[in-house]
Amino acid sequence: MKKIELKLISNIVIIFFASLLLTGCVQQPTKNNSADPSPSTYDQDQIRSDLEQFCISQEGIEEVAKYERSEGNISLTATYVWDQLSNEYTEPDPLNHKWELPYEWQTKYKEEENTQLVLCVKLLDKTESNSDVCEYEIDDDSLPGFVNLYDAEYEIKLYEARTANLIFEDTVEITQEECPEYWEFESEFSYNENKLPYEKLEKRLKDILADYIAH
Repeated sequence: MKKIELKLISNIVIIFFASLLLTGCVQQPTKNNSADPSPSTYDQDQIRSDLEQFCISQEGIEEVAKYERSEGNISLTATYVWDQLSNEYTEPDPLNHKWELPYEWQTKYKEEENTQLVLCVKLLDKTESNSDVCEYEIDDDSLPGFVNLYDAEYEIKLYEARTANLIFEDTVEITQEECPEYWEFESEFSYNENKLPYEKLEKRLKDILADYIAH
């Protein structure tokens, strides 16, 4: 009787270990991913780079937010302006371009994944305005300063960032008739400068794009 019990126990032990091998319960070494780069850091850098190239490539960016035109929603917008010197689209510089979209409309740095729209603005042509040259007195200087007004033609394109779908396109002509009440010259040695219709362009963009961005 004891021999039968020992044989039975032995068979049970053999079956148990065989089942472990068949079911793959033997623990395998785990892969250490601690050395991998942070996905969030990589994505932000890549998205930022893709956005900077968007106006040229016109390729959709899957990692950004879907464009939702719903009531109360603001579709964050990345804006780029054609720079003739560098021959590429760059972010608008308030010092040089002197205009920008409202802050609440703008894509925020390191939050590029929330971008829904991309705005591309390009100066196509400029011509000297028919208005008189603007003359200003410069403090502590006997010489006056002059500002030449220019009319301008701009190309405006608005895209969905994720799909690259063009949702708005227009060419606008903006003229200037009146001299600014105040003008700050770039340096103490600058007496003759040119002015594009920045303020009017900013207002026109707000009027045109409000329905697409601030719903």
